[in-house]
Amino acid sequence: MTTKVHSYLGGLGIDATNKFTLGSNATVTVGNGTATGNVHVGGNISIGNISPGAHDLAIAGTALIGTDATVNGDIDLEGSLDVNGTTNLDVVDIDGAVQLDATLTIGANDQGYDVILYGDTASANMTWDTSADDLIFNGAAGLVVPDGQFTLGSTAVTSNASELNLLDAITRGSLIYGNASGASARLAAGGADKVLTSDGTDISWEDPAGGGAMGFTTNTTIADPPGTVSTDLGDLTSGTDAFGIRNSPAYDLMEPHGRTVSLDLGAL
Repeated sequence: MTTKVHSYLGGLGIDATNKFTLGSNATVTVGNGTATGNVHVGGNISIGNISPGAHDLAIAGTALIGTDATVNGDIDLEGSLDVNGTTNLDVVDIDGAVQLDATLTIGANDQGYDVILYGDTASANMTWDTSADDLIFNGAAGLVVPDGQFTLGSTAVTSNASELNLLDAITRGSLIYGNASGASARLAAGGADKVLTSDGTDISWEDPAGGGAMGFTTNTTIADPPGTVSTDLGDLTSGTDAFGIRNSPAYDLMEPHGRTVSLDLGAL
């Protein structure tokens, strides 16, 4: 049985184009409030002052869904959507702000999906690459972490950016040491023949004590072959015992030409 409404009845009617219309204050109730009924729509639905266009469902106001909803087409919301149950959507295009008051899960264990967050600069984005299991910063995208908030494994990194940058600023011969503030600092290489010294607190490069290059002096003399002069090893007439043996040999080295060498090392 088909009932056709020819004129408005309390805000309910069908216009000249056979569109089912409701007055501004009209309400549609499906079921009696205890036992609910179903609404089957083969075309598009427009709720509020909005045209459904090519969409299946267009809602200009607030949509409240108290149970599960399954939508195989598109949903275009200009207002807000409050879903208390489970919503399965094949395609979602949201142009406004989104607030989630619970945990967001993308994919499942052993079945992930790529997530891309774009920046305002071309090619700048943060990508979770599920196939590589890596979080990747592309282009001009960077990572900013406050001091003391970066942890590798279970170990907190306490160095600040300036201290870490010392590793890039290090030069040949430089040393990294703790300065008066207890922070890492770089000590440039000392000049030629300088020695590293400490005053018990800080270190520095200084001239060696006494001005010598290595901190001691070397005096070398080369004597003539034995027996040629009365002061060398060959002279057995002075400083000898009763058997003619020299009491204190003056030389203990000999150079390739057979001449003895005396080394007199004196500390500074």
